[in-house]
Amino acid sequence: MPPENLFPSLPDHARMWVRAAEQPIPKDAQQAWLRHMDRFQAHWMSHGRPIRGGATVLDDWFLVASGMLAAPGNISGCGIDALMRAMTEGADALGIALGSPLLIYWRNEHGEVASLTRGAFRRLVASGTVGGETPVIDLSLTTLGELRSGFEKPFRSSWHARVFRIPVAIP
Repeated sequence: MPPENLFPSLPDHARMWVRAAEQPIPKDAQQAWLRHMDRFQAHWMSHGRPIRGGATVLDDWFLVASGMLAAPGNISGCGIDALMRAMTEGADALGIALGSPLLIYWRNEHGEVASLTRGAFRRLVASGTVGGETPVIDLSLTTLGELRSGFEKPFRSSWHARVFRIPVAIP
């Protein structure tokens, strides 16, 4: 499902969290993880207040959860910690290895999701293998609206371009 169609019952300001896998997640493990998250989210609370939410897997690599309080307010740190534990425990139980948050994810020349360390990604930028139009995946998004409008962006218009500068030819 395209990100812009995710969680139609939640508004753009709902909180959102992404965990990336080290490699593509098999379909059966995705379905089992989603069942695990459904069970968790049926009882997800923040200081005794119910949280409504959802979970999905994007591009076979990215575990995504979103949620918001049923009443006005913000999800507490304890509610977020419970979600992170549930996401990780579900992944661990299914043998889904989660990648380091420091990895960079992008689409390679074959259109496949790939990941590298920051140093290795910097070398790809310096060599010209990664350029302004290369699609990169932004795992730093925190709201559902951000996810819906741009989980994957061209390198030139992402935070990646500020950190990993594209070399400029000097005349």
